[in-house]
Amino acid sequence: MTPDGMLESECLFGVSIAHELNQPLAAIVMSAGACSRWLSAQPPNLAKALRALERVANEIRRATEIIGPEEMCLVADMAVMIDGIAREAGSSP
Repeated sequence: MTPDGMLESECLFGVSIAHELNQPLAAIVMSAGACSRWLSAQPPNLAKALRALERVANEIRRATEIIGPEEMCLVADMAVMIDGIAREAGSSP
């Protein structure tokens, strides 16, 4: 595979991970906002705030499952490859 083809494949991989992470991250933001509202209520609704925090914890676990050890190695490989291509492009006349 050519360096350009490898870069394209790695970029598609990065886009795929970003897409997969988007849903749990959005859920974390929504649940954290709900928790804040439940705690700010008069009187605070601690049971609902706790459930919102449990959802945050679950979504964090879900996000960490998306980026497992194999994906982290691929991301590191992609960074090394991009650096090599950038160096090569910088040294070209």
